[in-house]
Amino acid sequence: MGTTDHALPATAAAPEGSRASAAEPAPAPDPSPRAAPPTAAPHDGLRALATFGANVTMLTALLVYFGWKRAHTQATVLGVDESVFGLSTQDYLLRSVDALFVPIGIFAAAGLGWLWAHDAIRRRIAAGDHLPALRRAARLLGFAWVALPLVAVGLGLRWPQMGLFAFPLSFGLGALLTAYGLHLRRLVPGAGGAPGAAAWPIGLTKGLVAVVVTLSVFWAVTNFATVRGAALGRRLPGALGELTGVVVYSPDRLNLDAPGVVEESLAGGDAAYRFRYRGLRLLDHTDSGFFLISDGWTPDYGVVVTMDEDDPVRLEFVRDRRG
Repeated sequence: MGTTDHALPATAAAPEGSRASAAEPAPAPDPSPRAAPPTAAPHDGLRALATFGANVTMLTALLVYFGWKRAHTQATVLGVDESVFGLSTQDYLLRSVDALFVPIGIFAAAGLGWLWAHDAIRRRIAAGDHLPALRRAARLLGFAWVALPLVAVGLGLRWPQMGLFAFPLSFGLGALLTAYGLHLRRLVPGAGGAPGAAAWPIGLTKGLVAVVVTLSVFWAVTNFATVRGAALGRRLPGALGELTGVVVYSPDRLNLDAPGVVEESLAGGDAAYRFRYRGLRLLDHTDSGFFLISDGWTPDYGVVVTMDEDDPVRLEFVRDRRG
């Protein structure tokens, strides 16, 4: 009986934890430290905020300038100085938004098309397709800053109205295409780019291109605002009937010497208003007061009448479509 107890294997007396460790060796520790999840640096948010603020500031300045140029051109057609209207920054913004829908839409569509084309080009480069054609395109884009203005000059000679917008925009678009051509030469193998080149010319190129594009857009907006304001002034004689009619009541004679204005004396010695003036239209209303023109206004002879809100007169705004 005692000999059978000594015949037990040595492993039977070992603890169960020792058997588990002998059967499954412990995994080796990972020598590489576990990388911490990337966190955004504080200056990245500040940089994005500064970029957004700069874009909003530039867009606001563009809208204000466009509104001022349009108001200035329209006032010149009316024969008065733009400062007479006393327009505020909000007035300039409101006068610019409706006419800028088309240019902003064109710029946005062009930007989206550019992003789509760039994505397609990158896929071609990654697949190694059409590399010779891409090399030639990269070299040709380097001359866009000269070629596009020449094309715009030709368009202006054939269609002067189109040239007013195409010529200024050709400089900004040409600069962008040239900069993209330089970028494409670094992406396409064998296109002549130098991947290890110094980084400072890239930043300098971006800055110069931004300056050229900004000046180009302001130039084009100036021409567009001039054409818009002149068109509004030219169509004013035929659009007088669309303006709101104004009847002016006054306690004293105003002696309005404007073509088409009719003065009427009102009966009754105890009346608060003794004179009435018909034949006026509301041209504009700003913080400086009401600006009226008469039904007989023409580009050859026209009068702009101003009425301050503190003047002792009564204005009636008339909508008469009885035909």
